[in-house]
Amino acid sequence: MLKKRIASAFFLMLFLLPVHAFSLIGKSRTGGMSEVFVGESRVSVSGGFVEWYDDNTISVRAKALEVSITIDNLDSDKAGKFDFRVSNVNPELTKIIGLGDADIKKGNNSLDFSSDVEAKKVAVYKLFPDLKENEYKFMVFAEASGGGNVFDRIISDVNYRKPLFVVSGGDMLEHPGSSAYDDFLEKVGKVRLPFLSVPGSMETAKGGHDIYPDYFGAAYYSFEYKGAHFVFLDNGAGYLSEEQFLWLDRELMQSKAANKFVFMHLPPFDPRPGREAPMGKGGQFKRLSSILEKYKVNYVFSAGIHSYFKKEVAGVNYIISGGAGSELASTDSYYNYVIVDVKGDEVAHKVVKLDAPSLAWHKSACLKLKIYLKASFVSNPVRTVGVVALLLFIVLGIIRFIYMYLFSRKPSKRLSL
Repeated sequence: MLKKRIASAFFLMLFLLPVHAFSLIGKSRTGGMSEVFVGESRVSVSGGFVEWYDDNTISVRAKALEVSITIDNLDSDKAGKFDFRVSNVNPELTKIIGLGDADIKKGNNSLDFSSDVEAKKVAVYKLFPDLKENEYKFMVFAEASGGGNVFDRIISDVNYRKPLFVVSGGDMLEHPGSSAYDDFLEKVGKVRLPFLSVPGSMETAKGGHDIYPDYFGAAYYSFEYKGAHFVFLDNGAGYLSEEQFLWLDRELMQSKAANKFVFMHLPPFDPRPGREAPMGKGGQFKRLSSILEKYKVNYVFSAGIHSYFKKEVAGVNYIISGGAGSELASTDSYYNYVIVDVKGDEVAHKVVKLDAPSLAWHKSACLKLKIYLKASFVSNPVRTVGVVALLLFIVLGIIRFIYMYLFSRKPSKRLSL
């Protein structure tokens, strides 16, 4: 019976592998490129990137709220026909200039359309959210590794609250590697609106920095929308590169937006007493904060700490939201996400606390003890090791006493007749 099952599984694998391989034939992943050549036509994307393409099908993933797709057929003597899928958009809210509803097929978080481009011509398609007023909300959260139940609750809240978009501050994967990206995208595919992100330490670990662009495009980028400037930085490895510092200064210097929002994984500093985050070393925080203050950035959102903190420094609001499911940083921390409400030039935010998943009393007690010891070790490792050693000594002493009492008593002598 066992041999038959093994044989069946083997032949099923032999069948599925060619099918899977066939589905990938002709498709070229771009590593996050925004411009590709499809035959003799050049396809360029602004506000997103080309995920993959084949002879006439192009898959685009949006990285901004407004996306522009240009098909340049000027060098071709033949007309071109292309099928596009633009994912990571709100299909109910997004419009495409020049196309009616009958020309667009709506998916869960994607739009499909076809384009016929004449020889020696250029076609441009612009996608945008059809908002009547300059009022919208967005949500920020991070640190979901190992916390499936909490993150599932956040996904449900996203679809219930219907913000304009959401931002992940990183560390959302269960483990490094492309399979984890596939699993994560399947989960966030339930979100019917743009899901934007910055890479965290989990996304960049074990060569993940080379995989990230395949799924999310450039690791750092920016866009503007209705008088607001959104900047996404890559410090998942613990620092900002010199190239990013120069780019950030240039981006903010050229921006005329009333509101400026910056997103990154690791916080520029650790608000907890006696702690120093990686960006606090080598003067990186001092350099970054001077740029943020000089260009009057409103908010800086980050993660890295599995908790919630808020601190204002020189007019810049620093918010840490790292409670999307990972093990909490301390016993007084809580799972959370942040809602940001934008009304013209006015910005407000609030933190939403989430209940911890229910556990049996002994599992809950063990988890709280683990969190407490972990937090104590970081703040005072010598004292924590000493306390743990003392407790172990006491416990071992109690065990030894019980053992001696139960098993080391001399047997009573029997009276002989």
